[in-house]
Amino acid sequence: MDISRDTDELGRCRWFPRAEILQMLAGTHPGELRVPPGHAIAHQLIRPWADAV
Repeated sequence: MDISRDTDELGRCRWFPRAEILQMLAGTHPGELRVPPGHAIAHQLIRPWADAV
């Protein structure tokens, strides 16, 4: 699936597999990537998706 981005809003964007998102949530991502903090709307959308089995 292609991603289209609004260059006024985002400098870069990409898809991540669930396993990599779980690493970001746990703070163990090898590239030190993180998701937004727990109070952010984006986190509230990402967390349930990542935790779904």
